Amino acid sequence: DLQEWQNPTAAEKMHTLRIVILHPDNTVEYNRFLDFGSNAYLEYGFEQFKVTMNERKKLYLFVNENAQHVSAEGLKTNVVNFLFNQYVPGTKFPVEDMANLQINLQGDGTSLPAPLPMSEDYEVEVGTQDLIGTYYVTRAATKFTYILYNNTNIDYQWEGLTLDKMARIEYYLPKNVTYDGNGVITAYDVPTIETNNYYQYIQTFSKELSANGGSCVLEPFYLLEGKWKDEASEGKNYKTSITLSGQELSSYLPELPELPRNTHVVVRIQINSVLEGDIDLTVDVRPYGEVFLEPEFGI
Repeated sequence: DLQEWQNPTAAEKMHTLRIVILHPDNTVEYNRFLDFGSNAYLEYGFEQFKVTMNERKKLYLFVNENAQHVSAEGLKTNVVNFLFNQYVPGTKFPVEDMANLQINLQGDGTSLPAPLPMSEDYEVEVGTQDLIGTYYVTRAATKFTYILYNNTNIDYQWEGLTLDKMARIEYYLPKNVTYDGNGVITAYDVPTIETNNYYQYIQTFSKELSANGGSCVLEPFYLLEGKWKDEASEGKNYKTSITLSGQELSSYLPELPELPRNTHVVVRIQINSVLEGDIDLTVDVRPYGEVFLEPEFGI
């Protein structure tokens, strides 16, 4: 049941939240940080602000800003390389720098660590009356879940997978994004140019896949949004492979022409004959969950 894989994990929830409100000249009016401690939320209630009236405010929402990569040597680096705390009320906020801030992945087996960074920015018109609004944040990740079904009469070891043309970099904030009525991202910008900064994601492991209907589900992992175009594939832009007992089977992912953030890609693979390379592959793609909060602006 796909709905089982739509239930957000702790990695996909809010652990911290920062709300930044700017005057029209980009001067910081508020920079409020909330740490939820051992809790994590899909939604957050009200935060109240007393702000200057008759201004069009810039509103930023930053979630899980302290997420860190941990290298094989134990070295830690921030996923989001930005010093949020330094912009206190009265200072100028670097709007242009923020719009172009990027997230980077290093290494072929690297995925986004938990908790996932999320963000959004809004323009809010404040008049002379109290204003209440609901605002959403968007996860800066694409989620992958792999499910294998063994229709043969042979037991196999599932030993790894690859995903071709994954992006190493993406914008931290969604850039030039449009959504349809179901919350699906239909347009977005990426910092990659042509074939630059794409790589083959590699994951190795060892899992038993028993014969005659055995199945195996891989723990979800998170990569960056991208816009790879494979001119020779007739609209199928992303290829995957799995390794079963030493033999590699590969196929393009159907129904995946683009790879925007906040997308859950469920890859289901039916193994019919490894010796003949016979697999059936289906892909379910949809946005996963919503994360929102409701700040109240007071005059």
